[in-house]
Amino acid sequence: RTKRFMRICSKQHANLSKTSRLVDLHAGSSNSWLRTNPLFKHKGQGVFITLGEQLLLESVKLGNNWSLNWSFCKNIAKDDVLEVNCAKPGRGFYIELYSRSVAEDSKVLSCPSPLRLLHSHYRGPVAASCSLEKPSPYLRRPTASTETLVKDIWVLEPATPDISGSGIEWDITTVMLRHFGSGRYLAVSTDSLDSSRA
Repeated sequence: RTKRFMRICSKQHANLSKTSRLVDLHAGSSNSWLRTNPLFKHKGQGVFITLGEQLLLESVKLGNNWSLNWSFCKNIAKDDVLEVNCAKPGRGFYIELYSRSVAEDSKVLSCPSPLRLLHSHYRGPVAASCSLEKPSPYLRRPTASTETLVKDIWVLEPATPDISGSGIEWDITTVMLRHFGSGRYLAVSTDSLDSSRA
């Protein structure tokens, strides 16, 4: 609704996990590009990604295995929270489709695809507020309910229009993640890190 994408701030540490990079929601640019890498190195470059496989979402800007991650942390009120950030190495995630956009092959991951991003072991979805005033995504705790919230839905989009509607290949296809509820993208900020927060 607000057209925001996930962003990985390359020079700013996460709010709670100081050794990780900040992840928030942003208007989106080439800094929103992500590279899909297999969690287990048994897949070759150029092989199509299929649903149910664990993958790493690596920042194209940072590279060098800096990937989407989550951490157990305590907030200022000393509550246990799950912070979504970017770390080296990151954690693996499963892709779960929200709806199917390529009918001819229901197993191949393709662009554009509405999906939920689930942690490989915790099974909680990566979510974000639909409000522009709350830019930080988070890992939502799994519940017994099967209801899907709009804040859980992300759209996998091609970084270039020529790959729209085609399958995504390991370590080749460049994609962006747009938050369905807010419309913003995951991106890498080139802003300087505030020395007072270092």
